[in-house]
Amino acid sequence: MAALVCAVVFGFTSCNKDGVYKPKEKIEKIYVQYEGQDKVLTETWDWEDNLLMSIKHADTDPIGDNSYTETFTYDKKQVKSISDGTYTMTYNYDGRYFDNIKVSEGSDEVGTMKFSHDGKLISKIDITLNDDDFMKSRMAESAMRFIAPEFACDFGKIMQAEAQRGFKGKTEVVVSFEYDGVNVQKAIVSNNTANEEQV
Repeated sequence: MAALVCAVVFGFTSCNKDGVYKPKEKIEKIYVQYEGQDKVLTETWDWEDNLLMSIKHADTDPIGDNSYTETFTYDKKQVKSISDGTYTMTYNYDGRYFDNIKVSEGSDEVGTMKFSHDGKLISKIDITLNDDDFMKSRMAESAMRFIAPEFACDFGKIMQAEAQRGFKGKTEVVVSFEYDGVNVQKAIVSNNTANEEQV
């Protein structure tokens, strides 16, 4: 795994998608293809100069409509918020580095993700959430997508697993990272709902 750097690094990757990452090129569309199926458009990215303004997620549900759009706001060139119309994630910084992400639904704050770091590397994320629906949503994955893209899919799965436990009230999850040099060797997850660690 690559290093989890506290500064904003737009890795622009997501779960199990093939392709070549070329940092000098802007992503326009992301397609997914499962074995034995046709390639399907899942995301369309809209840019304004070098800033990503929105990601439109296509409908991939054969029964209902699960399409939605994430919109981005900035403070200069730093991401300030990402919103899907229901949830807003507000990114707060300590200088150049991430300090925390506040999650809100309308005017209600429903969670916080607090980052600790050792130098430039993220060492721990303390997560407190009061909203099972957010944990089930794809926005949970998006929270990590542009901070730690190689961990985003796992983070989404962790949040969904927490929501599945049916624990009512506050959910607390701690993700600690162990490094081999600057590369993540493992992510250790502990929570207040099951007293267990996932490695």
